[in-house]
Amino acid sequence: MAIGLDSLGTTFLAQELGELLRGRVIKSVALADDRVLTVALKGKKASALTFLTEPSLPMLCLMEGRHPHAKMPSMPRFEDPLKGCEITDVSQ
Repeated sequence: MAIGLDSLGTTFLAQELGELLRGRVIKSVALADDRVLTVALKGKKASALTFLTEPSLPMLCLMEGRHPHAKMPSMPRFEDPLKGCEITDVSQ
């Protein structure tokens, strides 16, 4: 069951993600299939930000620890401009 976010919920989500992600550095970007994009992040703990881009059920997941897409091939067209970049802000 999909639960939609109104603009207030999205504002709070962006604020919470900003606090979790600000200052993190992008390690790699991988595409598991046509709909799952994973951004691995450097840091003391291994973590990854995973986006499910399914139009009927878009999802975002921040995982700590070894992520399931760690061995997926990188996506040079996404990874090259992003690898090593620091996340400075998350906004709606």
